[in-house]
Formats: sequence, C-alpha cells, structure tokens
Amino acid sequence: MKYGSPERDHGICFVSPVVISPSTCKGKSKNIDDASRGLTDRLSTRKGNDIIIMPYNPRRHWVLGVLDMKSDTCYYLDSLSSGNFNMQLKQIVDSVMVLYATQSGSNRRVKLNWVNVTVNT
Repeated sequence: MKYGSPERDHGICFVSPVVISPSTCKGKSKNIDDASRGLTDRLSTRKGNDIIIMPYNPRRHWVLGVLDMKSDTCYYLDSLSSGNFNMQLKQIVDSVMVLYATQSGSNRRVKLNWVNVTVNT
C-alpha cells in the first residue's frame, strides 16, 4: 500500500482499524504488543503527516482516536461514554509513542495529553 505526500494528504494520515483493533484470527486475539508494533510501523510511514486518525473497535462499537503529533495530544471520541477512555487503546497509543521515539532516534520522552471529546446530542 502506498501513502501519499503530506501536501496531498493535508497533513492527515489514516490507520486501518485492522492494525490496532482487537480481532480474532485463527483463534488468537491480537494483543497490545502486536497492535503497538503495527501502529508504530504505520507512524514510521506517515511522511510528515501530523494528524493520525485511528478508528478502533473494542468489540462493542466504534470509537475514534485522533493523535496530534505536533502537540503530543490524543483526542478520544466515544459516543456512548462521556467519561472513560478505552484503556486498551490508551495502552496501545502510549506504548507506541515510546516505541516511535526509540525507532526515530529521539531521546525525548513523550507524555501524551489525552482529551475526551464529548458529543452533544
């Protein structure tokens, strides 16, 4: 799969839900380490795109994570829950930031700011 340029992509890159969402493949559930490696690989191909869109299905319904690499912020949208982050997605993204910093040769330690986006209906 080829990815476009940041100019063409308007600074946004999309992560396939298959990369991070729990799934059962041959009876084996995807674990946090597998999802973290997959997302880290995707970040390494982002080519300067600073907004990462991460749809995630924790087996009940879809939620959305939006990672802003410039501000070290992850926005979380769950239309069914107004107060809690999905802890598995949070663990995946937090560990990805450590792996990504290591792979990219950065010595800086990233502490993500998690923002729960509320839905007004």
